[in-house]
Amino acid sequence: MSALPPSISTAPPAAAGCKQPRDHARNVAEVPPPCKTDRNGSVKGGAGIYTCPYESAAAWLSLGDRERALDLLNEAVAKRSNCLIFLRNDPRLKVLHEDARFAALLTRVGLDDTALASYKR
Repeated sequence: MSALPPSISTAPPAAAGCKQPRDHARNVAEVPPPCKTDRNGSVKGGAGIYTCPYESAAAWLSLGDRERALDLLNEAVAKRSNCLIFLRNDPRLKVLHEDARFAALLTRVGLDDTALASYKR
């Protein structure tokens, strides 16, 4: 086992010059306040921070909120999110596959069975 280079310290913050381990947190830059979101979870304001509605939908779905997830997926379609190329095969969205609204989304973005059959290979 090789030793770590001198520039990498494994010492806890107390041994690295802080009086208490909690003092280390005071040296970290101030965290900005949380972004404001609308009822669908889309970021509003937030110093130019963009949150992809598709990725937000996957997060809300993991929390069990199917309605919010479907609203956000519709928003992703409206905003032409580039993440939509994964819509048909994303394993995070598998629980939505039996929902008629999800089938309608696939049709809107051209990833339904009929559309896929018509694409040249």
